[in-house]
Amino acid sequence: MLMLCQELEGLLECSRIAHKLLSEYMCLNEFDAMFREANHNVSAPYGRITLHVFWELNYDFLPNYCYNAATNRSALTYHALWGKFSEIVLRYILRCIFRLS
Repeated sequence: MLMLCQELEGLLECSRIAHKLLSEYMCLNEFDAMFREANHNVSAPYGRITLHVFWELNYDFLPNYCYNAATNRSALTYHALWGKFSEIVLRYILRCIFRLS
């Protein structure tokens, strides 16, 4: 999750640089104003980025990962691993069934 946040920061910085370079040749609004409008910070207290991070934490990260204090990292839980394994097995079974018919 932390890596994705760093990637987002890098993409925003690339966008800022591209905006700066383009604004030398075109008439553009300020980058921060455009970003706030795209993120819906103008009309809502929480932006799209905040809501997306909240969604990913609640529905992907927290149910599927467990923090291990001994190694200081988050690891996939047994439930998440079993869910992925059972999905692979189910796909294999369905492939075999449809091959027979």
